[in-house]
Amino acid sequence: AYQKSDMNEEAEEVLEKLRDFDELTEEQKEKLEALDSRKVYKDILINFYKTGVIGEEDTIYLYKEVNDYNSIDDDLLYSYHMKLMDITGDNKDEILVYQRRKDGDSDGVLWVFEVRDGKAVTLCLKLCDYNSSFILNNNTILFNYNKNDVESDEVYSYNSVVSRFEQLDKDDDKVNAAINMAESNKIKLSMPDIDTLLNPDNIETSVNKMDVSNIVYNDKKKHSGTSKEYKEVYREFLINYNAEGAIPVKFKLLDITGDGKDELIIKDYKDGVDDYCIYEDIDGKAYKIFDEYGNVFEVYNDNIILVESFYDGETSPMFACFTYDKDISRFYRNKNGGYRNGDQEYLIDMLNKKAKLTGSEITTELTPSNVYDALE
Repeated sequence: AYQKSDMNEEAEEVLEKLRDFDELTEEQKEKLEALDSRKVYKDILINFYKTGVIGEEDTIYLYKEVNDYNSIDDDLLYSYHMKLMDITGDNKDEILVYQRRKDGDSDGVLWVFEVRDGKAVTLCLKLCDYNSSFILNNNTILFNYNKNDVESDEVYSYNSVVSRFEQLDKDDDKVNAAINMAESNKIKLSMPDIDTLLNPDNIETSVNKMDVSNIVYNDKKKHSGTSKEYKEVYREFLINYNAEGAIPVKFKLLDITGDGKDELIIKDYKDGVDDYCIYEDIDGKAYKIFDEYGNVFEVYNDNIILVESFYDGETSPMFACFTYDKDISRFYRNKNGGYRNGDQEYLIDMLNKKAKLTGSEITTELTPSNVYDALE
């Protein structure tokens, strides 16, 4: 009632008291989390404004001056704009951030974040054309629409199993539907609509306008219930894998999520560097739960993954660390390393750990005989 009357201070006082209760039912906890949404969203966005970090993303860690920055306002290249809107159909607003160049070039990067269990989860990160990218009424995203060149169109649809937007194949019915919607102007949001400059005052105003009355916090994953032996799933996937490069694709089976069941790790050499993908059997289908390029790839006994992406020849390599998050059925990036104070010490500590798997140990070539031997 306080929230509906915009009496936010009074609402926060009540929520503070409710958080102290230990014996809440699951339904009561979900309701409390829903009512608490405004505080959670504000905390996430204010932290992003101050640090450049939001969930899995760090927007300024590769600037050598990052340790002198006080907020994202100090970013010399980009400005950040925001919108809160439900684009997955769950009655809960996602956080949309559009990063634009300050030099006048309007094309930029779209981020879409879901707020889940108090943290931001990246649903989409995509470089896109400012004037020809749209979020449509059926909660798909059409990037780089060009009615004269259908090959440039890219359509992404939300996949609730792995909590992200994924690009659809050109022959998918949803692609034609998305193009028809764009031509019929059935557009929920265009990039110019993400026009609220991200700063504390605008965060406060935007979050206070959120309607939290219809939020239901539950598991949005839509599992089919299909049961198939996981080795059979991986066997079919590998036999049909499209290996395009001249260097043979390598693969490895190993449990790196801690569920007692092997995941499938594929090393494929692309664009001059190794690409590591990890697949997990979910409901009888191989879902991609990790995809990163790197010169260094290590998995540790605690199932943390380290990927070192490049070395700039001076002081700082770029790296990232990932842990498996069962709530989103994929790996979550919990550390981006670059020029921030402490990053190099963090990397050295990680590299001093004993790895249970390194990229150099993924040596089995993807051939029919090796697939059958590994998955007999």
